[in-house]
Amino acid sequence: MSEESKRDRPRKTKTKLWVRVVHIYLSLYAFVVILFFGATGLMMNHPDWFAQDEPQFSEIEASVPIEICRQPDRLAVVEHFRKSYQLKGEVTDFQVEDTGFNIVFQHSVSGAHVFVDPQTGEARIEKEAREFTGVMATIHTGEHTGTFGKRVIDVAAVLLIISALSGIILWTSLSIRRRTGLIWLASGALLIVIILVRLVG
Repeated sequence: MSEESKRDRPRKTKTKLWVRVVHIYLSLYAFVVILFFGATGLMMNHPDWFAQDEPQFSEIEASVPIEICRQPDRLAVVEHFRKSYQLKGEVTDFQVEDTGFNIVFQHSVSGAHVFVDPQTGEARIEKEAREFTGVMATIHTGEHTGTFGKRVIDVAAVLLIISALSGIILWTSLSIRRRTGLIWLASGALLIVIILVRLVG
């Protein structure tokens, strides 16, 4: 064995050790993420398998100051409903029509459809409180979870990617099992390709 190979061996061993540590500890987080998305995925795909409560609907009579209706000041109108009627989530629709305003708020646990008469300032809020399965489905997709929810999913995705890549590196570093691992890896990749072709075909 050459002197250069002898010097490289401790470096490779140290690199492999760090990859192993990263893989082990990130995988512990990744397992929880996989468990959550696996369970919520089943809830979305088979809602009939799980006991569900019907969404709760309610209607509230409200009012808006005339001065912010006639312009209309969209931001002021939205903030008025947030502060005065505790409406949460992002505004996914704000339509100004001859008959009034239609505003839609969407949050992971609730939704609200608001109708405003700009001539009188009178408003009606139709609220929906989602049941457990609906909330889990919303969180699973990241829809209506705001910036925080999207960042959480980004972090979860990065953890899964790093965990998968570090696992591949560790497996391919095992000279005895490398061939078997590559065969399984190629089989998994081929299966994903077949599923994608089937889904879009």
